[in-house]
Amino acid sequence: MGAQATEIAVATNLPVSHCRSILHRLVEKGQLVCFDPGEERYAVTEHAHHVAQTILTQLAEYHRENPSQVGPLREELRARLAHRISDKLYQYSIAYLAAQGDLVVEREKIRLASHIPTVGTACLEKEEELLRRLKAAGLQPPSFKELCEQLMCTSQELRPLLEYLVEKGTIVKISEDLFYHVDEIETLTRKLVAFLKENGRIETQAFKALSETTRKYSIPLLEYFDRIKLTLRVGDHRILRSKEPA
Repeated sequence: MGAQATEIAVATNLPVSHCRSILHRLVEKGQLVCFDPGEERYAVTEHAHHVAQTILTQLAEYHRENPSQVGPLREELRARLAHRISDKLYQYSIAYLAAQGDLVVEREKIRLASHIPTVGTACLEKEEELLRRLKAAGLQPPSFKELCEQLMCTSQELRPLLEYLVEKGTIVKISEDLFYHVDEIETLTRKLVAFLKENGRIETQAFKALSETTRKYSIPLLEYFDRIKLTLRVGDHRILRSKEPA
């Protein structure tokens, strides 16, 4: 979808340099968009706007179907589009809509800027008890299955509540099976940063002692700190990255 400058030059029987000049003028006039500068690939602006509008329509439909979810994954959203479009045009459209403030890209998921995940009343009634249990558990929280048992709810009921609280910022998702109260993670983060600034590095055993947890919890926690780019794994130890995440 779209065409390269060289292809257009051949089709119009124009010198490539002359064709490029015309294409640049059409972009300046707003009649074309260059969605792939590296390969000089262009699309009619009206078509690019149609793709963008289709993305917004599909996002709105996804949110209606899944009100408790943040949004679909990039490829999940792309699969919902009725017509196949090139990867470059899709990425261009996502970046354009994000720059316009119409959608937000959060980690691997995409949502409308106006969308706020919601959960049912029944789930919200368990919010206080869930937070209390996670706070009391400290750095060794119950697993997802154990939380379901403790709160007497199904996985289908608990998962949306957990995702909602993650987005709300009151809990932190370490893995699909482990969720922590945000206060516990913030406290551990401060202790870890202080340790690394003083010692330069930390091994797994030292982190277990610092966090006062077993390997079951310390390994996912270390991987989480790597993932958010607080730490960098070097061999069998971790060091503090040059810039701490905001």
